[in-house]
Amino acid sequence: MRKYFLLGVAALLSASTANATEIYTVEAQAKVALSTKMSCSTLDWGTIYLSRMDVYDLHLKYYDSDIGNDKIIASGEDADAFANVIGFKPAICSTGGISLGNDGETVNMPSSIVLTGNKGGYATLINIHIGSSEEDTYIYGDISFTYGEGIQDNETFTGSFAITVIK
Repeated sequence: MRKYFLLGVAALLSASTANATEIYTVEAQAKVALSTKMSCSTLDWGTIYLSRMDVYDLHLKYYDSDIGNDKIIASGEDADAFANVIGFKPAICSTGGISLGNDGETVNMPSSIVLTGNKGGYATLINIHIGSSEEDTYIYGDISFTYGEGIQDNETFTGSFAITVIK
């Protein structure tokens, strides 16, 4: 009996040794930096006039030409429904001395965001990008309407997004 007891103890000791646990060390760190306050006006597509409301695929792109002849280019299956835009204004940003990418900064912002309509619809702001002059920094974005149920008259679309600039 003693023989079997000793064999059992030896088996338990060898089992414990075989299941040894290794310990790993993980380091963590965080860096804190002072941010510069930036404020931007609303990127406002103004009022988009359509010749009909049964629009399911319409994309509008704003072109700001050097000679001051701003224009909107419509594309998509329902481009023929586009009549005019009145009141388009890019977002104008007060950047606190940051040039938003012109001096080697890294600018992180979404390439698109969903705008929610006050009547239940939605649109997408796409191709969000930065433009600048000597005095101002502008944020532009194309707008895309791709609906299964069409656009409603007098529907207003809103949304927001964050920009991070790393120097």
